[in-house]
Amino acid sequence: MKTAGLAYWMMCCASGVFAGDDGLTQKIPVEAGLRSMEISCGEAEEQAPRAVKLSFTLNFGVAEPFDLNGNGQAGGQSLEAEDSTGRKLGAVAFDVGNLHTWKRGKRRVTVFKGECPELPSPEAEWIRLHGAFRLPVTRDVPSPVYDFSLSEGEVSFPVAMAGPEEEQECAGDMAVAGDAGVEELSVKVSRRLGEKWVLEVMLWNDKGYRIASWELMDGDGKPLKTDFVNGIISRDSSRPGIGQYMAVDGGTDLSKLKIRLYRKEDMGTVSLPVDMKMGLHGTVPE
Repeated sequence: MKTAGLAYWMMCCASGVFAGDDGLTQKIPVEAGLRSMEISCGEAEEQAPRAVKLSFTLNFGVAEPFDLNGNGQAGGQSLEAEDSTGRKLGAVAFDVGNLHTWKRGKRRVTVFKGECPELPSPEAEWIRLHGAFRLPVTRDVPSPVYDFSLSEGEVSFPVAMAGPEEEQECAGDMAVAGDAGVEELSVKVSRRLGEKWVLEVMLWNDKGYRIASWELMDGDGKPLKTDFVNGIISRDSSRPGIGQYMAVDGGTDLSKLKIRLYRKEDMGTVSLPVDMKMGLHGTVPE
């Protein structure tokens, strides 16, 4: 597909708002903005001119520990489009059903793309997109930090996963392996991979926890560089669990380690208002 026209970036900020089970509302600073507006021409067909299309790519971002995670629940959503002459261009549909984000600094970001059903008037000076998105939000909740040793090659201990109502400030939050907990965590040396050790880390539970990340640290609490090898899912009904294989440097002291888990907690759905104007030369101020 040959592309013509323009592409540019704008960013506007808004606070998404959702209501909790207790009826209280909470604001989450979600950024929404236009990454690009693109005019493109489709492939020429026999006895038919090329179809000219107008599409928009939107950026969304939210500060950690929050994340935008559709989990198949967001579905298709749309914004209304109109131009400066007052012509209605219809609903620009965005598929946000498979919502996934990636890390950029201390933010989680994602991109949606939608196509405008109608082209603006030749006399139009700008196009306006407006409406609201409803985005599912999650939060990464940390467990306590657990000390353990792999001197024997394998270890298991109980871990306390925070409940939905708990707010944990993880700085300085320590717990010793063997403290009372409700789930079992096992860590073992799986194999040697070149100059690295591959560790198998498993959380055994039947509650369907979604683990966002596993933080492995040395004996002093300094985070270790780990390479993801592959994920693990145990579908054994008598002992279900999730985990991963991670590779660490072969010189790591395996006799003194620490670990912390971050699980994803569903926070609800954020209503995010969007209202933006753009023209051939970029954004249009109010």
